[in-house]
Amino acid sequence: MNAVTTSTKVLDALHDLVHTYRSRMRSEMHRHDDRLNRNSVRCLLFVGHEPLCTHKALMDFLRADKAQVARTLNEMEDNGWIERVPHPDDRRSRRLQLSAQGQTLFTTMQAARARVGEQMLQGVPEAQQAELAAQLLQMQAYLKESGVPAAPDCGKSCGSGEKGPINPSSLA
Repeated sequence: MNAVTTSTKVLDALHDLVHTYRSRMRSEMHRHDDRLNRNSVRCLLFVGHEPLCTHKALMDFLRADKAQVARTLNEMEDNGWIERVPHPDDRRSRRLQLSAQGQTLFTTMQAARARVGEQMLQGVPEAQQAELAAQLLQMQAYLKESGVPAAPDCGKSCGSGEKGPINPSSLA
């Protein structure tokens, strides 16, 4: 029988944690609006954090192709969650902003994500949380440094957090 390495245990625990987190967030999404999916929530959260962003900025953040982002934005616009407004410096370009309904949903999903995060980290001291965050970011950096390109995001279901810089991996 093969011995299970510590790194395998870490990776298995990380995989299971992400799966459980996504499942919980999917439940939260559908509890609030069954039209929500992972891509729409990631878009909602990005546009909420980066008001008046461009389609290109959203594509870069999502690491998704133009057609996929366009489909998601069309769905979101049809659902009344976002609005496209003219770019003041480029007549050909439009910028994205949340509608009033989208702003409400943004706030709701931020609160849901905070609740899930609190449940997940209950009993873990703040210092350990900070150390865990640093270790996870370091692991991500090691993978990026390996020179192997990341696969494009192709998921269909999500969550976010506090105001400030957005880490794409945090909106999963």
